[in-house]
Amino acid sequence: MADKRDVARKNSLDVYSVYPMTRIIFLSLAVSSSLFLLSCDELRITAIEARQGEELQLRMKEGENVFLVPDNVTVTFTRMMNDSRCPAEVMCVWPGLAIIRVDVSTHSQNTPLLLPIPGQVRTPYRWNRLEAAGFYITLLQLDPYPTRHDQSRPPAYEALLAIEKK
Repeated sequence: MADKRDVARKNSLDVYSVYPMTRIIFLSLAVSSSLFLLSCDELRITAIEARQGEELQLRMKEGENVFLVPDNVTVTFTRMMNDSRCPAEVMCVWPGLAIIRVDVSTHSQNTPLLLPIPGQVRTPYRWNRLEAAGFYITLLQLDPYPTRHDQSRPPAYEALLAIEKK
């Protein structure tokens, strides 16, 4: 009879050998969930009502989202693509150009827009209007404007966008 118990014990799943793995999985899920919640705390999503023919001017930091109601459209200043604008107080042959990526998302599609703004222009700059998801989006201004003294670290960019419902 003892032989049958030994065989059954060897063939069965040993709870004590599985427990450490279960504990590791549980702890990793708890840590990743906590990190996700902490990262969501810094993510700002602002809901704004968009009316037809009315222009909204919004200051957005890189990574920030705006949710346009009632159209259920999300506008995200995704990232800075390039900033080759001629620094202030410097005489350049070419004024340079800055380009940001803005994602316009609906429930069914995501439209990436590359919005340019040349250097050394008066702001608000209104010559770069693009269309996505029933909205016109214009990059009016991009701060900070480069100076010849700011070469040490990349700045935290802030875009002034004009959003108008078609």
